This record gives sequence, structure tokens and C-alpha cells, in this order.
Amino acid sequence: MRQAIRSSVAACGVVLLLAACGEADGPAQVAANACAAQVTVQLGGRPFRLDRAALAASIADDGRGGRLLTAPVVVDAALASESTQQLECTARLAEDGGSAVVLNVRFIW
Repeated sequence: MRQAIRSSVAACGVVLLLAACGEADGPAQVAANACAAQVTVQLGGRPFRLDRAALAASIADDGRGGRLLTAPVVVDAALASESTQQLECTARLAEDGGSAVVLNVRFIW
């Protein structure tokens, strides 16, 4: 009996884990993804490293209806000209939270 209960609990845990993997991104991750996409455009193909999880974790209200996200970004990653800068990105989330529009991106030395 106990073995059957343990097996059922383990199976439920696996089902919940798989269900969680399929969930949509939260608002912070949606904004971070939009900011990362805009960085790609602005850098015009130059290699860079950006920790999207750190960017998403930094989300804050900008006081004007947008969300401010900040994180270090390494521009020209793995090149002799590599430099680390601070990225500031302001994005506005759609009402449903499923998309975001980037309002401003700044690279701060």
C-alpha cells in the first residue's frame, strides 16, 4: 500500500514538473526577452553576453507606466575589444502580459 502511494506521489510530481515547463513566461521574462532582442538589433550583429535571468530579476516600475530593467552586458564578447557595460532598458508590457515594447535602451560605460 505504501509503495503504491509513493509511486502515485512521484508520478504526480513528474506531471507537475512537466506542466510547469510548459507555462508561459512571466511579465519580467517577457520584458527581458524584448530588451535582449533590442540589444541584438542595436549592436548590429556584434557578439554580446547578457544574463536574461538577472535582467528579468531587476524589473522595477519606472514611474511612467513602463518597467525598468538593468544588468551588465558584455559587448564584443570574446574579442580584444570586449567591454562590460551596464544595460538599462525600459519596456512597456501589453495588458495581457504576453508581449512587451521596448521604449528605450541605454548602454552605460
